[in-house]
Amino acid sequence: MTFANRFKIQCLGRFRAVVWDGRSEADLPLSRQERALIAYLAMQPTFGETRERLGALIWDSSTDSQARQNLRQCLLVLRKKFASANADVMRIERHIVGLNADTVAVDAREFLAYAESTDLKDLEQATGCYPGDFLDRFNLDVEPFDEWARTERARLNAAAVQVFERCAILREEAGDCVAALKAAERLTELMPLNEGAHRILLRLLARHRGPEAALAHFEVLNNALHADADAQPEAETIRLIKDIQSGALPRSANRSSSTNSAPRRAHEFTATTEAGPDGVSPDAGAPRSRRPFYLIAGAAAGLVALISLGAISLGTLPKVVSWLSQSSASLGTHRAGSQSWQSPRLPTASSAQTATLANSAIYPLIVLPFRSHAAEGSAEDRIAARLTSDLINDLSRAPNARVISAQTSRQYGGRDVDVADTEKELGIKYVVEGDVQLDGAKLRLNVSLTDASSRLLIWSDRFSDETPNQIAVRDDVTRAIARRLQINLVAAEDRRRPPGSAARPDVDALLAKGWAATTRIGMADKTTGADAYFSEVLARDPDNVSALLGLSAFHIVGVAMFLDKPERFDLEKAEKMLQRAIVLNPNSSLAYYYQGVLHKTQARPEAALGAFTQCLELNPSYAPAYAQVGQVLSRMGRLGEALEHVRYAIRLSPKDHNLGIWYLFGGQIELELGHDEAATEWLSRAAESSPRSPFIQASLAAIYALRGDKENQAIHVAKTHELAPWLTNEQMIGRIVGLSKPGAEPRRLIDGLREAFAVKG
Repeated sequence: MTFANRFKIQCLGRFRAVVWDGRSEADLPLSRQERALIAYLAMQPTFGETRERLGALIWDSSTDSQARQNLRQCLLVLRKKFASANADVMRIERHIVGLNADTVAVDAREFLAYAESTDLKDLEQATGCYPGDFLDRFNLDVEPFDEWARTERARLNAAAVQVFERCAILREEAGDCVAALKAAERLTELMPLNEGAHRILLRLLARHRGPEAALAHFEVLNNALHADADAQPEAETIRLIKDIQSGALPRSANRSSSTNSAPRRAHEFTATTEAGPDGVSPDAGAPRSRRPFYLIAGAAAGLVALISLGAISLGTLPKVVSWLSQSSASLGTHRAGSQSWQSPRLPTASSAQTATLANSAIYPLIVLPFRSHAAEGSAEDRIAARLTSDLINDLSRAPNARVISAQTSRQYGGRDVDVADTEKELGIKYVVEGDVQLDGAKLRLNVSLTDASSRLLIWSDRFSDETPNQIAVRDDVTRAIARRLQINLVAAEDRRRPPGSAARPDVDALLAKGWAATTRIGMADKTTGADAYFSEVLARDPDNVSALLGLSAFHIVGVAMFLDKPERFDLEKAEKMLQRAIVLNPNSSLAYYYQGVLHKTQARPEAALGAFTQCLELNPSYAPAYAQVGQVLSRMGRLGEALEHVRYAIRLSPKDHNLGIWYLFGGQIELELGHDEAATEWLSRAAESSPRSPFIQASLAAIYALRGDKENQAIHVAKTHELAPWLTNEQMIGRIVGLSKPGAEPRRLIDGLREAFAVKG
């Protein structure tokens, strides 16, 4: 069959799938799952994705086998639809499903291509390609897909903000006031409560339509601030209005001859989005921030910050709550004054310094002072200051982050900062921002991570905490934020470097790819190739600490999770690499974490507990170590305390790539406590998170055997053999017994495994 038609995918605004023959268009009817599949593939760099990933993304609530079956059925139907439309669209291989890039056009990709240009004509093309939000009003009601869609929506919204910002500036400079005003008006539609965007429109209105038009628009803005955010206009907005009223801002007959009266500061327009992480205004129905928390306001240091060491008590790890009982003037954020803002004159970070950090998989960032919208010195203001300080402290201990000091960060408090200028001054990569709101005893905190060079939003999330004291805040909030930022730094660095982007990747690119692949090992994926990336780094630099840790992690986790035959991994080599890494960097929390996992596989529970404790002393926000402490404690007979630690890890990082393993730990503990229903629920969640883990499947087989459910027992026994045909019951039981103190062995788990796999003894 000869295919003649092309296929257009409209992801911006309402989703459309259009068959185009060069003269006319026709919509192709698709189901929700089919639209989700096409939209996701359309936005991938290679237009393709693995079958496993697609199944988990779109049919998340299904079992692994059911998801694969659903995907096969969906692809069969799509093939028939495209064939009937005479369009060659799908590229279906054994492991990969994709779209044919030669016959497919995607409006969102076209928009992003134009948006990256500095040419005005290209930017105008971009404005015409942006009719509305990405997949506007489309939800699959499957969390992995909807979370991906929210992230894409925020990314494209951020790019649109930059496009309309630049169009407004360039069109005014070119003397086209009509087009400049149109772009500025669209900018304020994207960010309806961002006063920086409105100030640009106010200046343009005053110059080209007169003071009356500007003052009328200000009245509308002022009313909206009162109604939606219960806020007063910012000081800079008030100063601008006074200038307009006094005539200090001259009206231009044709074009603006100078930019002095309207300084082109990117911060005034380049807030990434007014929408929250779910694509809608944050806290609908509640008072909203007068400045969206995504506003890019600063840059971070390329200088290496000192790592602060802390101490934590093992018995209180999951319970630690720090009650803020007094204010600290030294932690307060600076307020906007009458003087004009200039970036602080800090030592310039050299490109060599930044490259050195990247070659160690360490990335410089800044935590800007969290915004409070209450009076200076109020409880909310003090909480914002303390949260900023605590997060800087927690992140300074993260293995992949170097954070500018709190003292320097405070210089950016309450100010509007040009990100581009400060990036050049400091050599930073990422900016962390937060917005704090206290409503009675309810604390709300929005946090975002932004790429400083592109001004694009990478990640955002919302946290809340209810305390009995208005000026109290929990340590676990900042620890949770720190952990999620660490994960997203790894993902962001991986996305910077698409596969095959260089014939011989640099060390920083290899490390970024290696650590991203290591996160997939946590989901029981033995095919990630993490070892190859780290091995290549060590061939070039034998003392690269990050690569030593990464390669040792590959071998240790492979054995600990029964990912493959034991001979595939070399624990002796891993132990030597860990020891070398600790010699080179004795403050590496990751080194102690993987040392703890190694001790577990060596049946040394006391040593494992000591290593995990050391890891947490160095980095209290490292959630995986809490879960590991919980499992080791369970093998010492301290079941109640053990379960607390596992639950604390999940509270800190509820979307962690290690979540399946943590659910496994919790399920095994509940099983020994005699809570079979709870154990089944924990282990079922474990299987949903990490369906490729053989030990999770074996544990499910054990619980079903104990409960007399032969049908489900057989299903999970078969899955265990499918995933690890070499794995014997003796190996699993031997590991369990070896890790346990005498008399504290998990007898019910062992009995269940023996019954499920028909091993007597």
